[in-house]
Amino acid sequence: MRCLNSLLPSLHNSIMKKRYVILFLLSLSFISCRDKNETNQIRTPRIVNPMVNGNDSVNDSTEQGDIEDTSFLVPMIDLPSDEYPQQIQDINLDSDTEEEQLILISTTDKEDHRFKLYIADYNNETMRFEKALEQDILVDHMDGLSTHLQDITGNQLNEVLVTGFDQNGFHTLDAFSIQTQGGTSGLRYKQIISITVNGTIDIQTSERSEDFKTGEITWESFPIITEASDESEENLDLVKTVYNWNRTAVRYQPVSVSQIPGVTIREEKLKDLYRGDLDDFKEFLSGPWHRISDLNEEKQPFLEEIMYFHPDENQVIFTAGDVQEIYDWNETYRTIFKGIYIQSVNQLIDSLRRDLYITVEDMDSIRVKIQGTTEWGGFYEPVSLSYQQSLIHNEILKPADDMIELSGLFKSSQGVEMYLDYPFFTEKSEDGTSRQGVLTFYNLYGTNVLQMRYQKANGLLEKRSVYRADYSVTSDSKRIIRTLTLQPGLLSVSGFSVEPGDSLHFEQIEIRESEES
Repeated sequence: MRCLNSLLPSLHNSIMKKRYVILFLLSLSFISCRDKNETNQIRTPRIVNPMVNGNDSVNDSTEQGDIEDTSFLVPMIDLPSDEYPQQIQDINLDSDTEEEQLILISTTDKEDHRFKLYIADYNNETMRFEKALEQDILVDHMDGLSTHLQDITGNQLNEVLVTGFDQNGFHTLDAFSIQTQGGTSGLRYKQIISITVNGTIDIQTSERSEDFKTGEITWESFPIITEASDESEENLDLVKTVYNWNRTAVRYQPVSVSQIPGVTIREEKLKDLYRGDLDDFKEFLSGPWHRISDLNEEKQPFLEEIMYFHPDENQVIFTAGDVQEIYDWNETYRTIFKGIYIQSVNQLIDSLRRDLYITVEDMDSIRVKIQGTTEWGGFYEPVSLSYQQSLIHNEILKPADDMIELSGLFKSSQGVEMYLDYPFFTEKSEDGTSRQGVLTFYNLYGTNVLQMRYQKANGLLEKRSVYRADYSVTSDSKRIIRTLTLQPGLLSVSGFSVEPGDSLHFEQIEIRESEES
């Protein structure tokens, strides 16, 4: 299989590196080789930046987490001498078993800011890679660039979406859809929309029918909505444009343009904020906000979903019931006059990202839209100081350093095996079933907590388990016995609470070498 074979050079070059890098590469090969059919989730392919060499440095604000060493990836098609790959991504885009390759290039001419996207497809008949797409795109620099897959047309195949910003700071979107696959013509892509907006671009997702969920092609497409500043007026009016999918024309076309009246700014502070810079917006957002209603203005339970903006630590923390997820706040951009655009990536799983549009409605209300999903979208209000005392802040989440060092195979008396290679784990049940995921050890209010996140084959989260973790070491002249005891529980804004149930006991036994040897 090509995608597994392509890992061999990397494994050879990385043999002296930490084991968890190798395990992670193997897990990625499994993910990228599977038959893709996730239509309602945004999937972010793994990304490499071949421009970084030993003498270069990468700005922390632009990296998408710790990317494994995939420098062995090279373009699988010939490129002109004046074009240089900025990103190379291997991922399966269609229904065959072979991976395709996304190649994002820029020109070597410093005066030419043009970017281009290539899609390379492996042809089984000719046994070589061929161009499925060669297209100039609107984005002209790497800052804020995002490439992801999503079925926006409803044809049960993911479109390739590239978003970013141009030199003027305007938001850009280029989207490409499969037109043919298989046969003599092979895989071919067509550009279905290309827009630049001095404002926001939003893909308006919604729940799809049961027929669609069972695999039927229903063409339930998502509209694309832009809101841009009205450059012809010296006021705060916005121009809203709705683009719908046109199957006959095979592209998105504008179907309505409307004026959104400028707001009446009664508070001087709000007026100053709208005229402020990014730092002003970050300072305004800093702290916890709770969702009071969704985007359809349906009320939500009080303090059930909380979004904590922590600009000093470059983090956005999402808390819902007993679930807390921390995202690195990577990039921030001004969009329309009363909003900003935030790119964030999950601290533990760099393929999970949330791109947020934040619109300040007034001094006590913001509207949040997250690209590609309705989850967490809605209207938020700041959490009052009296309630903030009960929230879990990042400062009280401390790493459990002694447990982070745990590694290797642990076994239970029930026949369950757990292999730890922090932050990854593999769990094998008594019936031989294996599951993989990401784990976190931390100390909360003096309690050591283990959080295990099980992953599906496509890298998305499937299940989450939380335990109180107790660790002890005993030894004699022949053995060192490490015992890990896990008690199931719940994690909430008030801390960890134990659930009824039996504890899980795992042991790792190390045989001492004899002194004579």
